Amino acid sequence: MTENEIRAQISPWEKGRLILDCVRSDLFDTEDAALSALFGTLSRQKKARLRSIVLVVQVFDGSLATPERLSVARIERLASALRAGWEDLLSDALRTSRSDTLNGQWAALEPVITEALNPQSGDAAPNTRNAPRRSIKFAQGLQIRRELTRSGWILRFSGPEAKVPGLMDDVMETIERVFGSTH
Repeated sequence: MTENEIRAQISPWEKGRLILDCVRSDLFDTEDAALSALFGTLSRQKKARLRSIVLVVQVFDGSLATPERLSVARIERLASALRAGWEDLLSDALRTSRSDTLNGQWAALEPVITEALNPQSGDAAPNTRNAPRRSIKFAQGLQIRRELTRSGWILRFSGPEAKVPGLMDDVMETIERVFGSTH
């Protein structure tokens, strides 16, 4: 494998997909067995990095535009967010981004990753007891997701119902009733 890498650089994504393809093709029983056979000379740290890559490929293969262009650092950030239990929210952010470029998709994923990797004190992980509500999906197709930004929070409305005339006016009126009139 090392000789082939010298000839033509293989992206981290392609390495992760190779490991998964070998396991899915029953060439190896487990990902670790494939990793040891294909990349046996790598250090323990580099093998751990490859495990992170495999995790991200498992979840997002077929969902990202040009995933071969993802840096190892971005893949590791995604893997950390996945391990923290944020898969559903990451998938929702990607699905609702409607972008067909890696940069656009990453822009949609970044706020969720940032929140996952920088939890507010006392916030529980998604899908655990006492976890704050991070996303609401309505039967009509409307989804509201909260996102942490540098200056506070935003609510992102998406889905077919998000463009219904008057929806934002109704939301603003409800907020005004809850918090009082504006200046």
